[in-house]
Amino acid sequence: MKASWMIAWKHLRKKKGFFLNLSTFLSIAGIVVGVMALDITLAVMSGFNTDLKDKILGMQPHVLVFNDNAPLKYAKTMDRIALYFMINKLQLKKGGEDLKMTAIAAGQGIIRSGRTMSGVEIKGIDPKTEAEVTNFPSSMKEGKFLLESGEALLGKELARNLGLKTGDECYLVSGFSADMAKFRISGIFATGLYAYDSGIACISLKDAQKIFGLKADEATVIGIKTKDIYRAGKIAALIQGELKYPFVVRSWDQMNRNLFATLKLEKTVMFILLSLIILVAGFGMANTMIMNVMKKVKEIGIIQTLGANPAMIRKIFLVEGSVSGLIGISIGSALGLVACLLLKKYEFIKLPGEFYYMSYLPVQMRPADFLWVAVMAFAIVVIFSIYPAFVASRIRPAEAMRQEQ
Repeated sequence: MKASWMIAWKHLRKKKGFFLNLSTFLSIAGIVVGVMALDITLAVMSGFNTDLKDKILGMQPHVLVFNDNAPLKYAKTMDRIALYFMINKLQLKKGGEDLKMTAIAAGQGIIRSGRTMSGVEIKGIDPKTEAEVTNFPSSMKEGKFLLESGEALLGKELARNLGLKTGDECYLVSGFSADMAKFRISGIFATGLYAYDSGIACISLKDAQKIFGLKADEATVIGIKTKDIYRAGKIAALIQGELKYPFVVRSWDQMNRNLFATLKLEKTVMFILLSLIILVAGFGMANTMIMNVMKKVKEIGIIQTLGANPAMIRKIFLVEGSVSGLIGISIGSALGLVACLLLKKYEFIKLPGEFYYMSYLPVQMRPADFLWVAVMAFAIVVIFSIYPAFVASRIRPAEAMRQEQ
């Protein structure tokens, strides 16, 4: 085994000096580029997924309850949900009955400032309970989160488009009433989600009830926060089973299923496409090894006359291919890691908010992704090393000597 490694390493080196010969270097370079590109791409796609999920959960309750036909009697419905989990808390084992709930009155409307008008989602909230269910307060960039009657919070992009700032006045109107209600901008928020920042105006729950023609005990949605976001689906199913139709209960992952499925598909497609770089590098390495076999026919014959059997010859060239691959994979993984760290720290690649959910390229490095890329690349290298190794092992000593004469 030691002899196989020594001979394989000799093949990888220049005739003079320590560094790799040119053909080997070019083969390794292809693997380096492929591995690095894959590592960076997977880290970015994972970053997109995680960043988007965090921002959505920062503004959206884990579970939403609404009535398919009419507004909710929210206080009565909340009591019913709380009582159900108090009685049946064993179904959720680890404290899943400790739910936080808030009432929301939301609907489509129009916001006007001077002669400028824009479609908007009017969202009536109770600031105290909203802060228990979402991270909305942490999104405030100007002003205060607490809402008094006649006050409104606008998304950063919406305020910019309308030319509004804290302290200015605007008018809101919904389809339920032709009367325009005047509001003073008490704060501006920025969630990092363009759809939210450009299309939502928040007012107090009582003001929203007036705009939408709701009674004092009515809302359109109940938002629920669970202890574990990944148990939200189970909790939603239990609530649905208790409330039944016409109530509709959806968890955050159900509400955003298409979005996250699209991101997962994009990540898979990018992985397959960029894997072709490593595949091409594998073909290049196989071609280089076959040329090396042709150049070293005499050397192979001499090794065989010294007692090397075909299995040892195969091992020499398999080791040669494997070592080349490991060098390329190690360098590619290291460069990919460095690139990801730089992207994460300096955020020097900016993204337009009109088309993306964030303003910079997000990066999340997952050890499993790096390991998967390395294993896949090494498997390709070994597979493409098998044929040249068998070609070398089929050379006979007499033929090798005769060819060199």
